[in-house]
Amino acid sequence: MRMPGVLKRPEAQNPIQRYELHRLHLERTGMPLDLIDRVYRALFTHSVGFFQILKESTSTIAEGKAAVVSNLWRVFQLLLQYACPLDFKMVTTVMEEKH
Repeated sequence: MRMPGVLKRPEAQNPIQRYELHRLHLERTGMPLDLIDRVYRALFTHSVGFFQILKESTSTIAEGKAAVVSNLWRVFQLLLQYACPLDFKMVTTVMEEKH
């Protein structure tokens, strides 16, 4: 899978620094290197990968494409909430307060 050009831009890398998710910081917290790699791969797969799948899977839709894409994103978000409701609420609350 090709990485979208926007992710190659320097400003796209700022969130990793801003939220202290760079490798060195995560390693200092005690997170093992193999898990750091897994976290990075998961972030990429479940964001960029999902976006690419949405793009491919809806490429043949002639009418109502935006609604299908929107609904797929809504379900994805709901599944994240169901997976761990307390963490999701806590994370979204903290993010809203900080930004």
